[in-house]
Amino acid sequence: MKIPGIGRVSPASGRALFLHNHKQNKGLKCYCCGIEAKFWVIEQFYSEGVKYPHLNLYAQNEDQGYVLMTRDHIIPRAYGGKDDVENLGVACATCNNNRQTQMTEEEILFMKNNPHLIRQ
Repeated sequence: MKIPGIGRVSPASGRALFLHNHKQNKGLKCYCCGIEAKFWVIEQFYSEGVKYPHLNLYAQNEDQGYVLMTRDHIIPRAYGGKDDVENLGVACATCNNNRQTQMTEEEILFMKNNPHLIRQ
């Protein structure tokens, strides 16, 4: 998909995840700890020496600190998880970093039931 002034956006972009969750009436909460996203911030992103605006989503924790919200692969890329909006969930940066490639029983079952989301 192409966005004017920004260029191409992958099908598994944060924008796609936001729209997917919105259509399914899902909130933008971390699927691990439950912290809820509160606001968007336009920040600068540099790619190949060019500065672009980048929209980031943040939550506020109990200490009133800001926590970056990210997209996380349900089936980790290390296990062949595809960059597909069906394989993405909203996670705060802390939970996403702590999880790394660990999977819960529920996520393992999701992987078994969705072989189309695994790269060959």
